Amino acid sequence: MNANEREFIADRIRRYGFRTQCRIRFSRRCAAANYNLAGRARDENAFPAYSAAAAGAQVYTGEPSASASLAIFRAHGYSIQDFFAFWILNNIPQEKRRGTLTEDKFRQLVDRVVGYENQLLGTATGFTTADFAAWYAKNMQTPHAFLDIAQEDTSPNSSPGSSKTLLHTLSALSTTARDENIVATIKTAIENHSRVLVVYGASHLDFEWEELVQFMGMPKKTKPF
Repeated sequence: MNANEREFIADRIRRYGFRTQCRIRFSRRCAAANYNLAGRARDENAFPAYSAAAAGAQVYTGEPSASASLAIFRAHGYSIQDFFAFWILNNIPQEKRRGTLTEDKFRQLVDRVVGYENQLLGTATGFTTADFAAWYAKNMQTPHAFLDIAQEDTSPNSSPGSSKTLLHTLSALSTTARDENIVATIKTAIENHSRVLVVYGASHLDFEWEELVQFMGMPKKTKPF
């Protein structure tokens, strides 16, 4: 491992903790095993990040910091407890894909999420499973039970024919934080480097197109296809 790789890994861990450690380990396995993009499409972001760092390139992340995301929540009148609750709810569908989400596993999930976000924020705010249950009963009318939260419930938009919930609203704020940070990060990279490769989810263009065009101009095709 060269100096660039070590610094990249250390920086990702400082910023994003254990989840990034797992992604980096996965990325290294991808690179070593002649990465199969079709079979691992959900993790393609980690592969180019590791590959770029291994080549000595500076790597930027589009993910906003926890403090930047919380600042957007607070600017709209929401609290750190709302922030914690959002991330707990956002993780429930993922946890259920790993198996039955028991009461004990849910308690571990709450402790893990709250501890992780406190670490990123530099705070020590308590938020227990009882606090979360009380928050859910007060703020969420549907689904009736929080363990019934599904992936579509965490979307920024409600499904056709269904009511909009506070979780949809908080998801929209989180998406806004990401979109604003992605645009700012691309702008910073372009200002600091003569050549920039952006690995980008096309769906973000729905929200960011106008801002990107303002400082980059209209895109031009450079290939005949």
